[in-house]
Amino acid sequence: MVSEDELLNVLKTSLEERGQYGRLKADLHYQLMLALGLDKQLIDANKPQPPLSISMVNQLILEYLTWSGYNFSGSVFSAESSVSSNQLSREELCKQLNVKDSPSTSQLPLLLAVLTTVKEVKTKDKD
Repeated sequence: MVSEDELLNVLKTSLEERGQYGRLKADLHYQLMLALGLDKQLIDANKPQPPLSISMVNQLILEYLTWSGYNFSGSVFSAESSVSSNQLSREELCKQLNVKDSPSTSQLPLLLAVLTTVKEVKTKDKD
């Protein structure tokens, strides 16, 4: 007969191999927060406004998570970081970060444009 620990280990391994373990873990965390009454409004009410630089980083991360299809991770991150309550427009983010947004990059997360800009600056510095 299989022990409970062995069964749990096999189940966890199976979920990890199918890429479902992280999603389920994030969803469970989010659902527990909701069940405990730690919804977004409560978190927002008790949390001081972060500095602009932190808000921008949080917004870049959330945009990337959403674009990548990490919806549950994005939900948890959004609730924990309060990113949606103090969002800047994409245009304002580009201006603040000194990143050029074009029709070809507008469909991609801004975080990728930031990385591209950093790479270009490093390449120019080497020349």
